Amino acid sequence: MSILSMSQALALGIESIEARADIPPKTKECAVKLLRSLERSDWHRSWTKEGVIRALRNYRERTGRAPTVADLKEHGMPKGVTVQALFQMKPSLLLKRLFPENHALGCVKPEPSNRFGFESENDWLNCFAVQFDLHKDEGMCCRQYNSLRDKGTPAWETIARHCKLPTWTALMKKAGVKYARKIENAGELSVNRVKSPFIDLLDAVNREHERLNREYLEMLERHEKTHRQS
Repeated sequence: MSILSMSQALALGIESIEARADIPPKTKECAVKLLRSLERSDWHRSWTKEGVIRALRNYRERTGRAPTVADLKEHGMPKGVTVQALFQMKPSLLLKRLFPENHALGCVKPEPSNRFGFESENDWLNCFAVQFDLHKDEGMCCRQYNSLRDKGTPAWETIARHCKLPTWTALMKKAGVKYARKIENAGELSVNRVKSPFIDLLDAVNREHERLNREYLEMLERHEKTHRQS
């Protein structure tokens, strides 16, 4: 009894499916495609430390550059979990040790990207001030600036980062902008009567109630007068 490896079993399965005439062509094509993707993946392989290192160095020879963590997702490459399990370290650390030339410059964070073309801090602040004043009557605040600003202009967080400012309030102060003032002394409040059948009915009920009260008081007054005269 022979024992097949996973790779041999996959190859045999592909060969068997391709030879069958009772399977619809589209179903056969889909099945073969899925099996070949499994054949190219590494989950069924028994990776060793030597095999992982060899695969990583072969990748550099084949592509002309050292692999990155993202490259480990490609078919035929040891996956990150495999590297972690074999070497007991993060894949990024193993790659750093194998290919130190990739890290010769150190981990220097690049400057914030500037796709808006601003060259100075004043350019960023002027953009913010224009957008702020343009929309402040709509209820401008830190939560609404990004949704109200014109298309193609940076978010306030982007402006603050380039100006090295920590908060929205600091950005407002630096840009010299203020919230819109509330209107004061706008005159006396005028309330117009609202036409409504319900209000008309209520007025009629009140008038009838007042009439009945007057009649009742007049009746009491007549009764008391009669009582005094007798």
